[in-house]
Amino acid sequence: MSELFPGANPESNEQSKEFDASEESRKNLERIKELAEKEKQPQESDIESLKEAAEFEAIKSAVIEIDQSKEAKPSTYQTQKELKQASFDKTLASVQKKLNPTERTLSKIIHNDTVDKISNVGGKTIARPSGLFAGGVFAFLGAISVLLFANRVGFTYNYTVIPLLFIIGFIVGIVFEFLISKLKK
Repeated sequence: MSELFPGANPESNEQSKEFDASEESRKNLERIKELAEKEKQPQESDIESLKEAAEFEAIKSAVIEIDQSKEAKPSTYQTQKELKQASFDKTLASVQKKLNPTERTLSKIIHNDTVDKISNVGGKTIARPSGLFAGGVFAFLGAISVLLFANRVGFTYNYTVIPLLFIIGFIVGIVFEFLISKLKK
């Protein structure tokens, strides 16, 4: 008899509730899938309006001028150069803090960019160590020799001898350095 009345058997009532719940969740799942598919596919009118907006905002290629004369340097080079400069500045500042005020002022003058560039150019071109050394030695020994000779012979000492001897010694030192570099090669 309980078979005739579906509500009479408690086991069949639980099975029908489970069946209804699974059927309802399946329908909800299908409905969600349909909504998702509609969201994925844009409407034709949306696409056209986006194209028109892009064309309106786009800059014409005739307006853009590309300067090909400048060669782009790799960003790592620029970054490395900036890092080295920052490290140098930090080290210089920490060393200058440890100096007394007069030495600190002199250090700031010496490490000024303008003075540093002039010094580097002079060091690479004019102020060669071999020329300066030879010029100093020639000027010192030559000035002493001329002074002793002037005292012995009895003529007056001319002070322009020192710069002339320095210039002669400088030229001898540069020539000597040039000859040594050629012989090494």
